[in-house]
Amino acid sequence: MSDFIKSLWPRNPFTWLGLILGAMSVLALIRHGFNYGFGPTFTLLLTYYESLIHALIGWWAEPIIKAWLAALSAYFSWDLDLYSHWKHVLVLMSIYFSGDWRTLLGFGQFGRAAIFGLWGLIVAFCFSAVAGIVPEEPRDFVANAWTAGIPVAGYLTYALGGNGLIVLWRSDLSGRRTEVFSLWAWQAFGRFLIGLVVVFGALQVPWVAGQRNPGLVVLGGLVIGLALYWVVVGVRIAIERHGLNEGLDDAFRNQGNVLVGMAILGSFLSAAAFVAANAGLRFYGL
Repeated sequence: MSDFIKSLWPRNPFTWLGLILGAMSVLALIRHGFNYGFGPTFTLLLTYYESLIHALIGWWAEPIIKAWLAALSAYFSWDLDLYSHWKHVLVLMSIYFSGDWRTLLGFGQFGRAAIFGLWGLIVAFCFSAVAGIVPEEPRDFVANAWTAGIPVAGYLTYALGGNGLIVLWRSDLSGRRTEVFSLWAWQAFGRFLIGLVVVFGALQVPWVAGQRNPGLVVLGGLVIGLALYWVVVGVRIAIERHGLNEGLDDAFRNQGNVLVGMAILGSFLSAAAFVAANAGLRFYGL
């Protein structure tokens, strides 16, 4: 069991990079979503992180997205703008969608990994941009539900597309592709409906409603809940596979959903450690 626990530690630089970027995006969303302030040290750190994300994504993506929003605003007589939290939603959605292509890479299926990676990026960009049109301090229920619900709809879209690709690729499903895809689609749709129920219910909680951006708070809770779900499912499957010429740690890690769950939980746990460190630094005026 000790070897199994050690196997959960990130094994390569890309995993570490995802962990750091995810943790910083969680911190940025905490700043945008909660009535919580950071001390000078972490404020400076987040400023540098915002600059890094802008250098990687914002400088080229934001003009394109804003041009589309301007066209939509002109056509429908809307007043749409893009707010900065969209980039951090994008990072978290990209980390969530990374499990499938990382698993495919591990099995040497580079072409399929590239297709899954591209599909995930397209969905993440589109839905994070749509979530980003809500002001950073929304005051009505619909706006908050939009902020949390749109990424949930992005999960459903990604799952449907991904399941369709898997059904097409797997030769052992020949003759049963429609049946299997329908089953997986209904499972994904069921999780989507549960997510919407959680969104609407959580927004009624006074503590949540009193935060700076309740929608982002609920979205964070949903992501943590889904990550925990996939990790628990992964443990159950690993136990079932253990002994079938596969070690417990390999049986656990060779699952795309587990990689997703561990990446998300790692990001949130790292962010929690940063928040604790921030509290200590603020005590000393740093």
